[in-house]
Order: sequence, then structure tokens, then C-alpha cells
Amino acid sequence: MDTEQALDAIGCSRRQLDYLTRCGAAPADMNVGSGYRREWEPATVVRLFIAYRAATAAPTTQSPWPLAARAALDPGLPPPPRQGYVILTSDPVAVTWVATWPEVRRLIDAAGAATVATYDTTDLRLGADLTCAVAH
Repeated sequence: MDTEQALDAIGCSRRQLDYLTRCGAAPADMNVGSGYRREWEPATVVRLFIAYRAATAAPTTQSPWPLAARAALDPGLPPPPRQGYVILTSDPVAVTWVATWPEVRRLIDAAGAATVATYDTTDLRLGADLTCAVAH
């Protein structure tokens, strides 16, 4: 998908998304310079959408968005559930997604202070591409 579609899905500004590519939070092949049309993988957009939900819910004066995005794009994370909860911890910055509230409670008990936000990827309107980006 192109950048306009990614912006609509994620909800962030063009400047915020561009910053992710320039600071190295987005996949390395995305930082190709100005004048180049970027193509976004649906799985990347879904993960950034969820990270943005967590970052905007965090009660901080400095946005954790770039760090949350980098954490959400960790290839070691399993695909997120179609809808659920995103947990953002600050020390170290980590993003985790789960489908149920009992899972949230278990993770918060283990992590301590955290920001929790809900998300629903069906709002993204990615069509068939969504099925490969989220767990069922």
C-alpha cells in the first residue's frame, strides 16, 4: 500500500511516519530518500497502527511513538490478534498485544507500570491483506 493509505490506516501525520523511516524505526529499506514512493507492507501498517494507539494513550510529555514503533516491528513478536489490547512498557520500551483482559493482567503483574490501550484492526479496511497481518 502507498503512504497515503498507510497514513489513513495508522492515524499518524505524514511527518511522524517520515520520521520513523529516517530514525531507523521503520524497516531499513523504507529510508530511501526524498522523491521515492514508499510501499508499506500490510503487516507493518497493522503493527504501526497498534503501536500508535499505545503511544497516543501514554501519559507522557514526550511521545514514545518512535520507540513504540520500533518495538512493535520486532520480528520476534507474533502477529497481533485482530482485536485486543496493546501494552506499552517504558523501561525498557516494549510493546505486547494480547486478545483478553486476563492476559493483560498477567503481563502487567509481571511488567509493573504500563500503558494499556484497546485496538481493533477491522477498522483499518485493508481487505484481504489484513488476513496475513493478524492472527485469527
